[in-house]
Amino acid sequence: IPSITEDTAREAFSQYASSKCCYSSAPVKDGVITNMEAYNTYRYRLETFNESRTTEWSQQPYNGQPVDAYTQSPPGPWDIPAKAPIFFQDDKQVIKVPNTSSVKVSIYLLIKA
Repeated sequence: IPSITEDTAREAFSQYASSKCCYSSAPVKDGVITNMEAYNTYRYRLETFNESRTTEWSQQPYNGQPVDAYTQSPPGPWDIPAKAPIFFQDDKQVIKVPNTSSVKVSIYLLIKA
């Protein structure tokens, strides 16, 4: 790994100091570098993948769709097959939970009647 120059070190220090709210840039300008030693180091970044599933109610007008409520109990969120997402990219899938459809009378229809 090649060593860096004093100018490169000052520029890196300047960028670091300017990224912090309360750091002064005076040491970058006025400071004296008396010694520079190269240390061969490696830097790595660890990324993790996380998946979560939640359920929420959804409503839509009834237009003759099949109703599958009360045929059997609905599966849990992790029991529903889903398409595997591309790792490390944000993704959202909306999947109907089987055995959860029901038909209810709208409160607006009751008010109008």
